Amino acid sequence: MSEYPAFYDDDFHLGDEGRSQDLPEFGMPPVQESSGFTAEGIEIGELNPSSGTAPAAEPDDELSANALRLTEHELDRVTNDMIALFDNVYDPNLLDPVLYINDSIRQMVDDSSASDELKNRIDALTSIDVSFRHRPAATSGLIDASTFLGPRETQKLRLDEIVTDSYRRLLDDHHQVQIDWPAEFPQDLIAKLESANLQANYQADVERRLSTADARFMLKLQSMVEVQNRLEQYANRADAPQVYRHLAHAYGRGEARLERVQFRSRTWQVDVAQVLYLRLKADPSSDGLLIFLDATEDDAIVPLAQATKRWFIESSPRLRRLILQRLPLYNQILHGNRKLHYVNSYFGPQVTSVSPLQFRPDDDVFEALHSLRIKRMLSNIDTLVSTDSERLTDKFLEAGASILQGLSIVATLPVGGGGGLAARLLVSFLLGQGSAALEAVRGAIADIPEQAEAHYKSALYTAIAEITGPLAQKLLGKAVSTVNKTHISTRVFKHLNRTRLYPGKASSYDRITPAPTEVKRIKTEVAAQLSGGPQQAQRLVDRSGRLLNKTVEGHDLVVYRGKVFRGDMRPPEEIFEKGFELRTPAAEIQKDIHQVTGVRGGFGGGHDALDIDGRGISTSAYYYRENVGAFVYGGQKGGYTYVIDARRFDGYHLYQNHHNALYPHTAKKIKFKPTEINYANNIPPGAILGAYDALGNFIANNTALRVYARGLAIKEIRRLAASALSAGAKKPPSEDS
Repeated sequence: MSEYPAFYDDDFHLGDEGRSQDLPEFGMPPVQESSGFTAEGIEIGELNPSSGTAPAAEPDDELSANALRLTEHELDRVTNDMIALFDNVYDPNLLDPVLYINDSIRQMVDDSSASDELKNRIDALTSIDVSFRHRPAATSGLIDASTFLGPRETQKLRLDEIVTDSYRRLLDDHHQVQIDWPAEFPQDLIAKLESANLQANYQADVERRLSTADARFMLKLQSMVEVQNRLEQYANRADAPQVYRHLAHAYGRGEARLERVQFRSRTWQVDVAQVLYLRLKADPSSDGLLIFLDATEDDAIVPLAQATKRWFIESSPRLRRLILQRLPLYNQILHGNRKLHYVNSYFGPQVTSVSPLQFRPDDDVFEALHSLRIKRMLSNIDTLVSTDSERLTDKFLEAGASILQGLSIVATLPVGGGGGLAARLLVSFLLGQGSAALEAVRGAIADIPEQAEAHYKSALYTAIAEITGPLAQKLLGKAVSTVNKTHISTRVFKHLNRTRLYPGKASSYDRITPAPTEVKRIKTEVAAQLSGGPQQAQRLVDRSGRLLNKTVEGHDLVVYRGKVFRGDMRPPEEIFEKGFELRTPAAEIQKDIHQVTGVRGGFGGGHDALDIDGRGISTSAYYYRENVGAFVYGGQKGGYTYVIDARRFDGYHLYQNHHNALYPHTAKKIKFKPTEINYANNIPPGAILGAYDALGNFIANNTALRVYARGLAIKEIRRLAASALSAGAKKPPSEDS
């Protein structure tokens, strides 16, 4: 891959073969298509991103094994029963604790005696003054330390931070903390907000939802299907030893039994969630298999040979990780459980070595697994949520790493399948680092919010598809063909997609709090990189670019998301303060958006916002390449070339969009490199990382670099959360399939 992109040729198509291809010699991820693109945003997930169609049905070889095609009446029956089941069990609001908090605050405000005008002004993000005094440094002697407290200071915090007690974490090192409620707040509203126990309410709602007969049925069915699928996959592996293949097949014949797993230390023992142990009924002392639900395919099955059992348990990092991840969070942070060690137990004069893993039979192991799931979920919420009576700060959780590990395996709602998909996570209330797991729910490390919705819908479709076969067989008493399973899954998915909307776009960065030292470290590294010259900035731009297909006002457009350059004659002290502002108001541009998209031509959208062609903010994905790029309009004229982090904004690929408008009926091809990217919105100073002068010297915008570094730190937190998740979601069907 070359350092700079070349012009694209006719070999790159956006036609019937799909719209997800690597951009040649550019280093950009592929264009992503969705026929659901609108002027308001992208509706990725309505289509299979690779082809725009429903998943292709597998060969219907099940028909030869008594898997029959269903009549239309039978299809309707199974579909309607599945829809009723999901309607009764599946509540996406419980996937989103932030939304739950916001709705709860809204309800408290609406139920209060506040005036209608005040109610309309209050929401979860309303700023409230909280005053405090700094704690003194540690002192010795007889004088009360409070004598040396500093003057009272005030900080504005969001209402949701106050209602959830998160402000106590933020001001943990301060003294005499008090909320200064606005004078216009009536006393009954203040009392509601101060006494709110959203933790208990949330726990009760989730427990009630998951404890119904339908929820137990669905969750147990999912677990049963996952165990069966994992064992079948393992038995088909070429590297699986014959003894374990035999054991996997024995489970299908009813000759092997599943048992619960307990973890035992010197001082306590606890059930391990989402793991089962399989061994032969006829020979309990034979080798067994540990089955880890919600794990990747590589981690799902772990053989446990009796001959090397102790050595393996005590020495395997993989086994230790899988077991410890499935303990309740409180137990995860206790001392003494970082390794799996046999412990000595004394029975009279004899000393017996006891394994840290104990296996317990159960009459209904899947029912026990479901009960444990709820129990662990409630325990984890207790551990993670700050309340008046019990608070656990990040000091006990080692800078949040343990939080993320724990959240990645917190109890799940029945909206995913086959490997702990992102949308199955039930995350805690915790604002701050813990909400990074919510980012994982909404699309793992996706920088583009629309991708999060695609993850969510893929996970939902996977959940439906995986239980369709077993559920249909249970309802009808016969196996169902692959064609019918796909048909049923698609109909159920479409119903849920219409009636259970995606919980929302990824929560804003300000809900995640990275360590200040980490932000400072990253900022220093980025500044040093950019100080290496424009070629370093070009590499940064090349790595971040995304091209999206988007239909706007009847035209098929190519939109750029990423970092860009802009040449301008104005000095950094002005731009760092004001940013780049449109000459034509954004509201006016939106009335006729194609004056800036390239559809009508008009390239060079106002290089200093003062020239006659200033309807848009013109940028380029290049500093300087083959006599084009932002440098031509900045440094080459004695001005400046600015580096902009524009990932949040739609940038219109002018040359490509103009070509598409001229030739709307031809197969879409990326013919032009993005030398002209036009923006229909102001670019704030916080998005301008810095500038290069005419000699290539970098001038840093420290405020923007700090924001950028914070975003990178947050992305790493999200990556850590996502790394604990499994991949493999099915592609959701389109509305037209």
